Amino acid sequence: MAIVFNKVARKSPKDKSVKYYITPKTIKLVGLRDIAKLVAENTTMSPHEVELVLNSFVNKLQETLLNSYSVRLGDWASFHVTCSSKGASTAKDCKPELIKNVRVRCDFTPEFKEKMQKAQWVDAATLHTTDTQE
Repeated sequence: MAIVFNKVARKSPKDKSVKYYITPKTIKLVGLRDIAKLVAENTTMSPHEVELVLNSFVNKLQETLLNSYSVRLGDWASFHVTCSSKGASTAKDCKPELIKNVRVRCDFTPEFKEKMQKAQWVDAATLHTTDTQE
């Protein structure tokens, strides 16, 4: 397991010097069906059954957030709704119509963040094949 990265040149707007930065590279977008197949390998459930469970989970997660709850998923992450809005001069004038943007925020637990910090990184330029998941 390793995170693949690219080296990207960026020019400084101040002095026009160029420095190289590491950026994570996505090898492939893995969908829900693909994850279901991977999860099914470690269970007695079929990939189709796992996919149904995952779809149900996603629907219930959305429903729970839409009902103004936060959701914590064990030692992995928690989800909650955030928004930005225009300001109003009085509390009476502060109405939902002033909302500019609604987001769902995912806050990862310290345990998961630590795992990510310890992840192995591999330069994409050194790889011969980039698609390892089927």
